Amino acid sequence: MPKRDPERHPHIRAAMADLRKAANQLEHADHDFGGHRAKAVALVKQAEDELREAIAWAKAHPDSDKTPAAAAQPKK
Repeated sequence: MPKRDPERHPHIRAAMADLRKAANQLEHADHDFGGHRAKAVALVKQAEDELREAIAWAKAHPDSDKTPAAAAQPKK
């Protein structure tokens, strides 16, 4: 039986789980904080969407993720 590939993007998956937890916490906060809580929820959900798109892109381009993240960072 062939071995299953281990999770290829564990940090992305962990970030997605953390974002889900953050959204849940924000959605259950007692105050609106002048609209900032709602904006934060929207931004967290946008980040979740971006990470889902990143995973989909990685699956569609399996040989394109060979560059370490640190090397791909823009220089400041």
